[in-house]
Amino acid sequence: RTLDNPLYAQRVVKDQLFCLDREARARVLSIDTTEARFKLALATKRYGQVMKMVRHSRLCGRAIVAYLQSKGFPEVALHFVREPRTRFRLALACGNIEAAMECAFTLEQAAGEG
Repeated sequence: RTLDNPLYAQRVVKDQLFCLDREARARVLSIDTTEARFKLALATKRYGQVMKMVRHSRLCGRAIVAYLQSKGFPEVALHFVREPRTRFRLALACGNIEAAMECAFTLEQAAGEG
């Protein structure tokens, strides 16, 4: 989103952005840093933190899954996906044969019902 009046960032503390407006008045904005912290944890290879965020945060959606795949983390993406066909492909990509078999059985049952 864009702002009508520019703000000049001064500092970020947790989920608050401290900034100044054009009249040099101090402003404090609440921001959601979840996605940035998630990507930083991945980039710095803090996988324990990554998995904690996967389990306890609101990160979801195709964009996160696509990002994880593009960065070579299909095993992390697997935790986000419930749709059997996509989950099957991710399971194969990361060598998780058990998850792939589970998805294959689910897909086979769905095909038998249809």
